[in-house]
Amino acid sequence: MNERKRGTKAAAAIAVAIPLAAGGLSALISSDAMRQYASMPKPPLSPPPWVFPLAWTILYALMGAASFLIYASSEEKKEGARKKALALYALQLFLNFIWSPLFFNGGMARLSLAVLILLWMSVAALIFFAGKTGKAPAALLIPYLAWLTFAGYLNAAVAIAQ
Repeated sequence: MNERKRGTKAAAAIAVAIPLAAGGLSALISSDAMRQYASMPKPPLSPPPWVFPLAWTILYALMGAASFLIYASSEEKKEGARKKALALYALQLFLNFIWSPLFFNGGMARLSLAVLILLWMSVAALIFFAGKTGKAPAALLIPYLAWLTFAGYLNAAVAIAQ
């Protein structure tokens, strides 16, 4: 394997590891989350607790793959979109990171809903700019936006019930 391929594989692995690590740390900070979630009033369509870690692991991997593809896009005419997409990626990762501690540890369903709305908007903008760098990174992020929409429904129901 040549040096460039090894570097590309390492960069891809790091790109996938970053959101997995951020999500893992956020989950660790909110380690009692599933017990707390079980005691919260939930709306219809609420999935069983085991769905959340499975869904988030898949979404974090897709997110990391998308970030790698954005990062690796090298056409000069796409440089502006690439920079905007990477900045939005960092913003959404931060918002994603703080949501769980706010919702579970802080018991702040309304504030966490506001954060989730900002997160949703940043991911929608990320998909737009990612699409300017290539179809694949944007497509990889669509399940994430769909899940955030569903999470917004769940978060809003808890906020209303409180």
